[in-house]
Amino acid sequence: MDFGHSPEQRAVQDVARRLADRLAPGYVERDIAGLFPWKELAMLGEASLLGLNVPEEAGGQGAGELITGMVCEIIATADYDVASCIWQAGSTAKLLHRHGSAEVRDRWLQPVLAGQAMAGFAFTEPGAGSDISAAVATRARRDGSDWVLDGEKNSMSFAESQLAIVLAGTVDGPAVFCVPTDAPGVTVAPYDDLGGRQNGRAVVTFDGARVPDSARLGDPGHGVGQVLGVLGTSKVLVSAGAIGAATAALRDALAWAQERSTYGATLSTRQGVMFPLVDLSTELEAARLLLHRTLWLADNGQPYRKDAAMVKAWVPALCTRICMQAMLTVGHVGFSREHPAQVRLRDVMVTEFGEGTANVQRLIVAREMTGISPN
Repeated sequence: MDFGHSPEQRAVQDVARRLADRLAPGYVERDIAGLFPWKELAMLGEASLLGLNVPEEAGGQGAGELITGMVCEIIATADYDVASCIWQAGSTAKLLHRHGSAEVRDRWLQPVLAGQAMAGFAFTEPGAGSDISAAVATRARRDGSDWVLDGEKNSMSFAESQLAIVLAGTVDGPAVFCVPTDAPGVTVAPYDDLGGRQNGRAVVTFDGARVPDSARLGDPGHGVGQVLGVLGTSKVLVSAGAIGAATAALRDALAWAQERSTYGATLSTRQGVMFPLVDLSTELEAARLLLHRTLWLADNGQPYRKDAAMVKAWVPALCTRICMQAMLTVGHVGFSREHPAQVRLRDVMVTEFGEGTANVQRLIVAREMTGISPN
């Protein structure tokens, strides 16, 4: 079993580390501002980090899922929200490349990979939540050579996106559509969220929104499968971002424990302080190994559905605990809006919602283990 990295992987990681060094000083300020990181997104594009897991023929690097996960982790040590742009851009590009018309690919594919445009996933509905395979209430009907969309998505990722990728029901089954967010009949109402404030979420309403047939991704009836086809690795990459943020949280907590003295000794000499950090560091290393193995399976064409669900069921909650313990270690200073400890905690909490909750993942694992789904 080889745990080493290839020269190519090391080179990409070096690029990511240099960029992370540039991003880290502005993390807290960007969170306070709550503005989408367009400049930082462009920096990712210039560094060729947005298409690592996208085929070369689509304009990506074709480097695979494992190196993408490593890069997500590195960037997330500096800024989780900026790192999330990596898996979002990759998933978007794969969807457009696999199922998009020539018109859609020409309009959106390269801007997304270059960090000049962003697409939000409008899959979640009030009556379905994480189960996007449930009955889709948003409807799309044919009207001549166009499609007309009506309905509401109550949690679109990346609220400032220029493009919404929408799952809607048709008479022939669910289909996926590319809908510009500035199109007539589209209303975007951002949330004021606790975490993930740079990227944001939004309620998106479609009231007679009209798009041409070329905006449809693939054939009606296959929309859910198309979406799940890219979310399989995306939820693992989300977890990689959580590991990156948790790694930075533990690093800062340890540095504080070694510097802060009470009653004549540093906190790092106190078992009550260090043992929780030791245990969490051990769990984090185990989580990283499971995550890397899952992405390796994906790269090598082996089944990874159960492993990906295990990662998503476990890792985000673990990383939330780590960020919380790190903030407790730092103490009241870490509770300040100007300290990165509390930003990491709020951002990592987002990973427990997106890409399917822990219990949805447990259902997948149980089904893979037994062939049946628990009630």
